[in-house]
Parts: sequence; structure tokens; C-alpha cells
Amino acid sequence: MAEGRARSNWDTTAALLALTFNVHRDPKKSRPAKASDFHPYSRGGRRAGVPITAGNIRLLKKAFIEGGQGRPAHRRDSGKSSYGRENKQ
Repeated sequence: MAEGRARSNWDTTAALLALTFNVHRDPKKSRPAKASDFHPYSRGGRRAGVPITAGNIRLLKKAFIEGGQGRPAHRRDSGKSSYGRENKQ
């Protein structure tokens, strides 16, 4: 019963969000929004992510756990600040 009420409340909220978005959007730059684009219970508005595979896990492990060789040096290590002047350390 509580989920039904939450869905009903989100139906109204999503419709108002879509209406507000469509009033303020630039027709040349974006498509019209539907209420389902803003509705958290809607199945159609979600995009599929990257599927997790053994290869993906291997890449992530290599990048984050095993050190990830070839990372750029910190700004302090390079001897120059972001403005191109020498750092005095």
C-alpha cells in the first residue's frame, strides 16, 4: 500500500518535472522530455550500463590495485605550478 502511494506521488511529480523541463528547454538543442524520464519507478527511462566481465575486472584491478604504471606525476613533482611559474619548495 505504501509503495502504491509512493508511485502515485511520483506520477504527479514526474509529470510536473517533465512539464517544467519542456517549458524551459531549447527546441533546437534537446528533445521533449516525458514523465518517465523523471520517474524513479519507471523501467523505460534507465540506460543499460557496462556489463561486468572478467576482462573488465582485470582492467580495474590493474589500474587501481596493482599500481597502474605510467601515471602522470603530481604537480609538486613537476616543479611548475598550474600557471607555469616555478614552485619554490
